[in-house]
Amino acid sequence: MLHSLTPGLSRTTARPIRPRTTGSLLASLGRVVNEQLADGERWSSWQLADERLAPFAGLQAVRAAWVEKTDAPVRGAVAALAVIGSVRGGDDDLAALSTLILLRPGIAALADRVHDLCDPEDVVSTVWFEIRRMEPGAGPGAPHHLLKRAHQRLIRENRRFADLPIGDLVPAAASQEVPEDPRAEFTELLRWASAHGVVPPEEAALLVEIAIAERDGASPGEALRIAGDRRGWAARTARSHRQRALARLRTALPAYLAATA
Repeated sequence: MLHSLTPGLSRTTARPIRPRTTGSLLASLGRVVNEQLADGERWSSWQLADERLAPFAGLQAVRAAWVEKTDAPVRGAVAALAVIGSVRGGDDDLAALSTLILLRPGIAALADRVHDLCDPEDVVSTVWFEIRRMEPGAGPGAPHHLLKRAHQRLIRENRRFADLPIGDLVPAAASQEVPEDPRAEFTELLRWASAHGVVPPEEAALLVEIAIAERDGASPGEALRIAGDRRGWAARTARSHRQRALARLRTALPAYLAATA
């Protein structure tokens, strides 16, 4: 349902031009959710399904209590909505979207933390994915756990080979002896993939340029911008090409390991 409400949005691939921030994306989703909850019938059915929603007259009441930091059991209400929205619970898309709207501040903060790795749309989609797989017994810690899991997934999917800048994966000089560690493994995988046509030359060149820029002291974001500027690309376009190249490498990894065993 998330993708049907926001055409072109995909958790792993599509990167629409707009909206460009989590705030604008969630604001548009919020309008849709509020329209569908306007008559109160859906909310009443959720209150019957989970008593943790009983203290609140509607979604806006939950949001107001959260923003104003009242004594109302807000976190339990968010957990209740997540469970109702999970495929392992009530499998209700509208409840899942309501949870997404309530997590807006945390999603914005998460997007800031991973802005060098992925786009805001990816962050929203990943949090949505985590809501949809929430455990039925989720408690008040659900908001924290949802955002933590989304953060871990984004890191894992965008830096699968090593949890360090891509620049660290390139030897300082071609002639130096390469140590046997994940950095060397990534370098050898890229060489193998390029030689066997798994990664097109232009994508391999992009990864190498990013790596060199990072090795020379640029931050991941700066390295991406430098490589993109050389090609006349916006940062979003450069990031998309980088992620596509890394996805090809992940797909090629089993064949590489078999060929070099």
